[in-house]
Amino acid sequence: MTYDDIKLTIMTESESLGKYDNNVQNEIKVIADYGRLTMINDLAILTGAFCSERLMSDNSIGKVGIIYTKSGNEGHVVCIDKRGRSIEYSTHQRNGTIRPVIESDEIFEQLFSKRVKVIDKNTGAEYYEVEYGEYPQYAGSIELQKELDEMLEKEYVTKTRKYYTFDSNRYDAYDASFTPAVYPEYEYKGKKYIRIKANSDFDGLSFKLSNDNLYKDGDYVWLEVSPVVWLVDERSKKLISKYGLVSGIRFSADQNYFGVFDETEMNKYFDNYMKHDLFETSSLKKNDDPYGFDYKNVSEEDIIEACIKSDIPIFLHGRSGDGKSARVMEIDPNCIKLSIA
Repeated sequence: MTYDDIKLTIMTESESLGKYDNNVQNEIKVIADYGRLTMINDLAILTGAFCSERLMSDNSIGKVGIIYTKSGNEGHVVCIDKRGRSIEYSTHQRNGTIRPVIESDEIFEQLFSKRVKVIDKNTGAEYYEVEYGEYPQYAGSIELQKELDEMLEKEYVTKTRKYYTFDSNRYDAYDASFTPAVYPEYEYKGKKYIRIKANSDFDGLSFKLSNDNLYKDGDYVWLEVSPVVWLVDERSKKLISKYGLVSGIRFSADQNYFGVFDETEMNKYFDNYMKHDLFETSSLKKNDDPYGFDYKNVSEEDIIEACIKSDIPIFLHGRSGDGKSARVMEIDPNCIKLSIA
């Protein structure tokens, strides 16, 4: 099974509120156990999420936002606000946050045995969660931000083959269609990061991320790519992201929404980008090839020629007289041969 086979969606209004009845088979009981409020990550804030600070049940200060549902009411999309209540939102708004849901019996069965029980220390509520996939979520420390910037300038961080795609439009560009902004993934000291340009809902004002540092729009921030945590709902066999993951995606181009989620821009974003970003793994491994050569189908000459055309330095190793220079000159007769005395 590939990530293309996974159905990614969001909850309905009643599911998001944890409303359920024993006679209904599709309720999301885990939301009733876990709670209605949804904390959002740094990526959501950097991509335009409306958010506010709130004292959580464990007495920590969390960032909560407006979470999309796929329910509609009189042409509007229904969202869950920072107090856990239903509100109506224009489908052109971009500052709501996506809290994705995996609908796949196969994935659910694969992960069910890996679930971990969590007991809320304050409320005593019990629920299960599991890690699956990975995504840029939280900013590294201030010291790490400086170190990664320095290493990037010195080209000491390595690109993997993976990219993450968000919307490049401003958070308030309500009439603009989706325009992708692509961010490469880097690997440094065994961990993965992206460097993203802030496009917040704070209208030029400073805002604080989880590393306690202040930022403004236009600042670049390094986010660590980390496993995504999903709440496990055994009855419906759905996996619900524990946190709001990303913002800035317009819900629909049509301002009259009546609950047909499959026709929305957000659903297209899920199918074309977010599934790939969440579930495709493509880290640069030892002895891996960062340029994508398929050594089974190309000759050494093909590799040398590709490097020459791409301005990629290449080192040919061999004994004197093996024909290294002749091979290069056969491919590029205009090359310049330097002799070292």
